[in-house]
Amino acid sequence: MCLPLLSYWLPMTMAILTAMLVLVYWPSYDDFTRATFIDFIWNKGEGAFEASTMLTLANRGQLEAACRQNPRWNKGTKNGVLQVLPGLQSRGDSNGEICTDWRLQ
Repeated sequence: MCLPLLSYWLPMTMAILTAMLVLVYWPSYDDFTRATFIDFIWNKGEGAFEASTMLTLANRGQLEAACRQNPRWNKGTKNGVLQVLPGLQSRGDSNGEICTDWRLQ
């Protein structure tokens, strides 16, 4: 296996495994909901997810409230200043919508 492919798949696999291990209701989530949690872990890191209100709410069974946490993760540091970054805002808004509105019944 070539190194670039491995360097992509190993972190993705770790994000999936983390989600499966720390989310109590993981088996009941549809693919859209799962994807938003995996995306969060992939982009923000395991530590951020494990310390997040999103995880706490999800593990309390409050999935809707957990999904609404996505747009709050919109800040990054630019020139040493913490500020809302348009790309992170767009990603958070999109993941929030996917997690809350795209769920399969």
